[in-house]
Amino acid sequence: MTPQAKALLDEHHRFRRVNQRFADLSGIPIELHKGRSVADIVPQLSVQVSEATANVLESGETTTYMELMIAGHDADPDQRMLEIDWYPVRRGEAVYAIGMNIRDVTKHKMMELELRRLMRELQHRVKNMLANVTALVNRARREKGDPQAILMTLVKRIQALAKTHNLLTSQNWPVSDRGRAHARADGGLR
Repeated sequence: MTPQAKALLDEHHRFRRVNQRFADLSGIPIELHKGRSVADIVPQLSVQVSEATANVLESGETTTYMELMIAGHDADPDQRMLEIDWYPVRRGEAVYAIGMNIRDVTKHKMMELELRRLMRELQHRVKNMLANVTALVNRARREKGDPQAILMTLVKRIQALAKTHNLLTSQNWPVSDRGRAHARADGGLR
């Protein structure tokens, strides 16, 4: 079975043909598609499909990468994000049908959203870590005494902060309780 859902529509937006993958997405058996309109099969997409098919019929040009969200059905209740290519099917010079290639990009879009969320979390953690390092450096600048000893204490504090960060991220990524993610600015050393 092809991974893409495919359909062929006539100039009145009625299905001429669909493959099994398309039937799986719509939740309606293949044989019940033929001759029925898009509004009958997927009413929530009727307007977008009508506009896209009208554009292909009028222009004779292919439209690619149109994204649409469809509601679930009994067999698959989850919403799906689809990416659709529309192309003219010609008989001579005349366009007599519109072909659809449909890719279910739901998992891909969900992974993109999760990646963005993780990147925001990482950015937040890096900013916090740099703020902690800045606090340690500022504290070291205010301390009195041997500069070499102050520098060694600063290095130890930064190393302790790094170890704390490693412990938090290795056991708890992403940290659900932001309060636990914040180590003391001095890395726990006094």
